[in-house]
Amino acid sequence: MDGDAKVRARIMEHWQASEQGDSVAEHAIMEFSGGLVAHETQYFADPFDPPEWRAALAEHMPGRSG
Repeated sequence: MDGDAKVRARIMEHWQASEQGDSVAEHAIMEFSGGLVAHETQYFADPFDPPEWRAALAEHMPGRSG
């Protein structure tokens, strides 16, 4: 499994655990202390232009391609 696939798999595990209320499994991306989030790791995709069918719904961001 490549790095991107591993990240996607961990994110899916996080969302599934979140849906089930499993805070122990959520620790894969979030760390808790005293019932509060102490640290959260977020992953973001590189900027990309919207596909043609969605372009009318997208908002251009200054300094970005497109």
